[in-house]
Amino acid sequence: MFKPVAFYLFNVDELLTFYRKVRSYIDNLDIDKLKVKKFVVEFSENLHLAGLGAHQNHSSALTSVMNKQEDARDKALLAYRSYIEACSRHHDPEWGRNGYLLVFLYRRYGWSFHSLGHKLHTVNFEAMKSNLEDKKKYAEALKFVQAESWWNAAVNAHEAYIALERKRDAERVTDLNNKAVYQKLRKSYRELINVLDVIYTLKEYPEIKELADKINFISGKYMANVKSRQTRRENAKKEIECSSLN
Repeated sequence: MFKPVAFYLFNVDELLTFYRKVRSYIDNLDIDKLKVKKFVVEFSENLHLAGLGAHQNHSSALTSVMNKQEDARDKALLAYRSYIEACSRHHDPEWGRNGYLLVFLYRRYGWSFHSLGHKLHTVNFEAMKSNLEDKKKYAEALKFVQAESWWNAAVNAHEAYIALERKRDAERVTDLNNKAVYQKLRKSYRELINVLDVIYTLKEYPEIKELADKINFISGKYMANVKSRQTRRENAKKEIECSSLN
């Protein structure tokens, strides 16, 4: 009745939000009548402990630093964009030609891709960086118009942001299988669901059926989000690979 969920694909935020929703649904059960109080208490305690650990890992200070660095990354990129655009209009034909070549490359990824969110910013910047540094004509154009310092500033700001992003992701404990607190939480959830399943086979309590329907519904939505995220990552990798071939 309760559909299986691939919790190993969830990040910490998704996992805790899912379990908190489940906990709120359980409030509608008469746990004394169903004789599942022991299982509900254990699940609730483990959820509380997991939430405390996640709160400690999600540093507001790091979030503030990331926001400032994201702003710095945007400004450095826009400074580079403004410079090569000016070069493309230079009175010297050679400067203009080389500047236009760099502008042309930039436009391939969207003139305002920095405003599309940090994920798309990262994907497009990495793709442009790969072309700019690996293709001889772009590297020569960059050098000719003396734009290396502008470009290097954009790269440094980008890499500083990526480093902070990786630190944040590490703090979010992506490898949940190695964390005892999350193992206990998943185990207590499974035990609670299993005992409710058994009770329902013995007597079809409508409140258990209602709970199962709600949990199955939200688990379906979460799994759809996970699959969508995986698809976006795969498409982003393909986009970068294709761009590097051009």
